[in-house]
Amino acid sequence: MPAHRTRTERHDCTCAHHRPHGHQHTYQRHRCGCDACRTAWNRYIQNLRAGVAAGRTSYVPAGPVRDRLAGLTGAGWTIRQVAAVTGWSRHTLYAISQGRGSCRRELAEDVLSIRAEAA
Repeated sequence: MPAHRTRTERHDCTCAHHRPHGHQHTYQRHRCGCDACRTAWNRYIQNLRAGVAAGRTSYVPAGPVRDRLAGLTGAGWTIRQVAAVTGWSRHTLYAISQGRGSCRRELAEDVLSIRAEAA
């Protein structure tokens, strides 16, 4: 059984999309406790809280995206093709098409910008 990781040890990111130290992902996902990762995590949380307090959120209702996905699949697209064009996970797009209530603003912009005839 692997040893328990503490927040004072330094751990490198081993994900396919490698992130350097000083990124909130490395702190959160890989439990890195170096100063750069802890600082990035604190900055991320401060920005998140400030955005919520100001009424800004990175999530939007998924209804228009769901409608757009339905239109694209009706025009012959597959969820896999939409995922390849937008760069978002096909699992995320499938969850939205099946009724997930909200999605990231960037995802909505990417899916809504696809033209059906570009297939």
